[in-house]
Amino acid sequence: MDFLAEARPIDNIIRVTAQEYDQENYQYFSLSGHAYYSSVSVRQSSDALLNEPAIGAVATSGAALQSIYGADKKKIWQTMRQSGVVGEDGMFEINGIKAISGDTVSVLLTNNDIDQVAYCTLTDEGTEKIEKSFDELQADDSTQTNINNTVTTDCSDVNMSTVNMPIRTPCSPYVTDVRYSYATQGLRKKLCKQYLTKLDKAKI
Repeated sequence: MDFLAEARPIDNIIRVTAQEYDQENYQYFSLSGHAYYSSVSVRQSSDALLNEPAIGAVATSGAALQSIYGADKKKIWQTMRQSGVVGEDGMFEINGIKAISGDTVSVLLTNNDIDQVAYCTLTDEGTEKIEKSFDELQADDSTQTNINNTVTTDCSDVNMSTVNMPIRTPCSPYVTDVRYSYATQGLRKKLCKQYLTKLDKAKI
């Protein structure tokens, strides 16, 4: 699972439980969703959010473990991860996630500047199986190396809720401060008088 660390150590306690499954219980999933940058336009209220597609952000997820060869040609265990890229409409699709129905997986979205983690429960109940093709890293025992094989198989199609990327990103400018100043004290008094006059008229 992917996690973003909190500022206080007490908020970073992770409890882990283990459960054994048969390999026959694993199946492939296709996970799709939308990712946006949410921002407030200048001079707009906090309710006037502008949602722009997080174009180019990479979405990564995985669940099952796999045995592959490390740099020293010894077998190591790592999470099988698949990824997809957010398109112009804000949609991303991750094909070939190997998991067990009911597993909750983390989805890491990053644009090389900020990261956002969301969670989704994968299930095959009430979902449609669609044929998908994807690359899967596999160990080649004859050469003690790893190769990418293209796999084509049925995947349970799962949709997750929309993910809002944090506002602090070069793709979504933000305003930190707005200040106004006037040239003379007389001008300030004149503007204040005009403002008060408008308030009085509004009350009438």
